Amino acid sequence: MRGDRVWLIDFEHREIEEESRTFAELCDTLLLKLISGELRIKDAEPIIESMPDE
Repeated sequence: MRGDRVWLIDFEHREIEEESRTFAELCDTLLLKLISGELRIKDAEPIIESMPDE
């Protein structure tokens, strides 16, 4: 039983780490495009909406 809980916590931790990496990559990508002028705020919305729901 304890092993199951440890496994679940480990699984959830990995899921959160993956989600965090995805958000960090998105943030880095959008920030660079915004700073360079390649992307404007109103143009970013469709990109964000196309991201898969977690």
